[in-house]
Amino acid sequence: MTFATLCVILLILGTALIARGLRGYAIDDHPLCRKCGFDLTGLPKDAFKCSECGADLLIHNAVRIGHRRRRSASLYSGIILLLLGLTIATAAGWAASQNIDWEHLKPTWYVIRETKDPTIALTAWNELLNRLRSGDLGAERMRELDAVLLAIQADPKQTWSPVYGDFIEASALTPDKLQAYARHSVTLSLTTRAKVRKGDPLPITIAVNGRVGSGQQFHARLYGGPATGELIRDPRHNHGGSIGTSVNNGGGGSSGALLPLDEKAVAAAAPGVRTINVNEDIEIRQTSDDRTPPLAKWTEHLTGKWELVPADAQTVEIINDPSKQHAVEQSVTTCQLRYFDNGDYLNININFNNLPVPVAWDIYVRADGREQKLSSIYVNGGNSGWGTGGTVKTKANKVDLIFRPSLKAAVESATMTKMWNGGITIKDVPIQRPTTSPTTKKS
Repeated sequence: MTFATLCVILLILGTALIARGLRGYAIDDHPLCRKCGFDLTGLPKDAFKCSECGADLLIHNAVRIGHRRRRSASLYSGIILLLLGLTIATAAGWAASQNIDWEHLKPTWYVIRETKDPTIALTAWNELLNRLRSGDLGAERMRELDAVLLAIQADPKQTWSPVYGDFIEASALTPDKLQAYARHSVTLSLTTRAKVRKGDPLPITIAVNGRVGSGQQFHARLYGGPATGELIRDPRHNHGGSIGTSVNNGGGGSSGALLPLDEKAVAAAAPGVRTINVNEDIEIRQTSDDRTPPLAKWTEHLTGKWELVPADAQTVEIINDPSKQHAVEQSVTTCQLRYFDNGDYLNININFNNLPVPVAWDIYVRADGREQKLSSIYVNGGNSGWGTGGTVKTKANKVDLIFRPSLKAAVESATMTKMWNGGITIKDVPIQRPTTSPTTKKS
């Protein structure tokens, strides 16, 4: 039996029982005025009007026989069955409605209006994207919506969603609109170390934040320009070479640098907050090949604050907790070593999963009875990946990696304010070496 059949049976049966209960049954044979219910017992036989309401008693069916009493059991049973049928019908209707794409049934003008409501805007833009991909959105509408989204992208104060980029990338962009999309596909953020001791350099990090669709669209090239500000040793100092990074929604690469400060000026300076200004040249391409002309290029002006503190100030809290040893060791999920083709540069990629404490380490390679320093890393805990490297010479196929706590690595980072005072050793890590193609024998 289907839900529909069950609902019909319950509704019919419930209605019938309610009707039977309301009609009731006769409890006497008194004549009654059908209009007002007055008991006509004792009224003279030749009387033709009701003595209560004056109704004409000679009209057909003007008089009914017997008082009636409601059937309570039938009435209440019918109400219960009727409510049960209505409940099942409502539940079945709600379940069926969940399979209906109500958004798809709305007219386009109404969906566009919904994009202005922050609570449902993303749902509306997803529906417009589906209509664009299926060819149900006219060219004029598409151009209008492109202009709206490009304006949102150009305003870094407005929250960005990858569905906006997906819509722009799915539309037929003209060269001018493609350049505008590339121009605002990234924003840069400058992070400076909050407190810098006298005698230490000023660490900074410049991060690339993508404002594009859910798929990779562009490639960014950043060129470090001059960093200026009070106590900076050389205003013409170039704070870094260049980095290339893929532009992904919400993220990209980052570039770090240590800016040397003027020692004499720092020694004479009072502690306090300073300002730094950094210029970064950016080029955006659709490919990682720097030989192709960029779609957009510009200079980003970034400003940050940092505080000069006395040389003996504690800017990194040391965590002395040996109980974290096992958890730290277990957090290392991947550790790979690979030589590049161009010499003795050994690259390391290491991933952490649920690292329980922040760490700052110097990394050493141990092989053939000696240790060589590879590089330094700092990780603020949680889930993170790190890639770095250094010049290491060894012919061993497997090496031990030793991670030792390094206050210097923490101090020279832009973000570390705590570090675990412990290290780990990973033994027998294989080294991947460049493969060489087999030589061809001459006949």
